[in-house]
Amino acid sequence: MRLGFWVMKVLTLMKFLCAILSPLFLSLCAYAQPALTQPPASNGEVAYFRFLLLGLGHLKTTTGIHNYERLLAKQFDLNPQEVAVIDAAGVTMRALLQQIHTSLPAIESGQTGAVTVARLTTQREQMITTLANQILNSVRPITAARLRVPGHLVANATNGGN
Repeated sequence: MRLGFWVMKVLTLMKFLCAILSPLFLSLCAYAQPALTQPPASNGEVAYFRFLLLGLGHLKTTTGIHNYERLLAKQFDLNPQEVAVIDAAGVTMRALLQQIHTSLPAIESGQTGAVTVARLTTQREQMITTLANQILNSVRPITAARLRVPGHLVANATNGGN
């Protein structure tokens, strides 16, 4: 009878420890799993991200930015962390667009010419591609799939469905 008492105490203690340690163990295991890497954005997807990022990058007011991000969150079912990823990409795009904007007077006056325009255009396009891939690799896989759909529609529309 004394042995049964101790067996019950040990089993109760084990249940208690499992109840406490299971969530901790599961959360640690989640961090140990490798992150899924998304394939690079296709040309059509980059075209959609160009639209998204330039739209976000040209907004000047916090209200406009917040409304745009709220619309994206609703359209693509983004969680707060994913909205923050897109917001950070928008901040980066705004900084680049501001740099381009400050270069315009020198370009228009003929001081730097076509070489500068080509360099700035290349820089903008590289930034859009980089940000698109960063976004796709920073959101949940289901969100990345949702964000890719408009790019597929753009590609199908511009390639005649091919």
